[in-house]
Amino acid sequence: MNAIDLLKEDHEIVDALFKQVEATTPSRYPPLFKRIKGELDTHAHVEETIFYPTLLKKGDAELADIVREGIEEHKQIKMFLADLERKTPKNAQFEAKLKVLIEDTRHHVKEEENEMFPLVEDQFAETALEGLGTELEKEKKKFQSANKIKPENREKALGPLGKLVRIFTDGSNDRDEIQKSRPKTSKPKSSVGNGGKSNTKAGKATRKQKTTVATPRSSKRATVPKSAISSSGGGKRKAATKAKSSRRAGAASKNTSRASKSKTAGGASR
Repeated sequence: MNAIDLLKEDHEIVDALFKQVEATTPSRYPPLFKRIKGELDTHAHVEETIFYPTLLKKGDAELADIVREGIEEHKQIKMFLADLERKTPKNAQFEAKLKVLIEDTRHHVKEEENEMFPLVEDQFAETALEGLGTELEKEKKKFQSANKIKPENREKALGPLGKLVRIFTDGSNDRDEIQKSRPKTSKPKSSVGNGGKSNTKAGKATRKQKTTVATPRSSKRATVPKSAISSSGGGKRKAATKAKSSRRAGAASKNTSRASKSKTAGGASR
């Protein structure tokens, strides 16, 4: 494993244990503190024996300054761990000192991840970081075995919420496992098939419903019998023919009247 990834994983585990302290009662502090101390002791040991010396030897001046500051912060964290180990949760100072330990450790982790680690990644090749990570992992197991420190289960320390956060931020394989573990639900088939035609009953029902809405029963026209239409049309044609005949007869009588008047006038003039 890459050295940076290994150390960040240690940071995650310790912070998860801190959150458990913050979410529980003082009666549960002793077992949590024991786990926290084991993780911090191991983490500080591998950094001080392998990681920090390598950075001081091969890094630039800026990186060396940050490393020396980190070493001093380790001394303060170790002091709090030793002091807390001598006390019990019933001591009035235990909870206050534990809170200070949490704050100091989080400050140290923030400086490492935001300042030190980016410089390390810039100044060391990927292959060098992989080799360094292998050394850190071996020394970590050796130290835990010699000091009878039970290796912390990462998933147990992170808890359900922490595990989900990790999965959805950087664990694609774990996301697949989550998807597989979910109960399968039947998905409705698409109503659109080849050629844009509906392949399901739901699609057909929808079309029928649309048709019904578009053509309500009240909009149908009343049917009229053909006989009524033909009789009505015949009556209109007969009335029109009679009217034309009467107009022609009237015009003929007027012409006859005019002719007779003109004859009478001609005889009188003679």
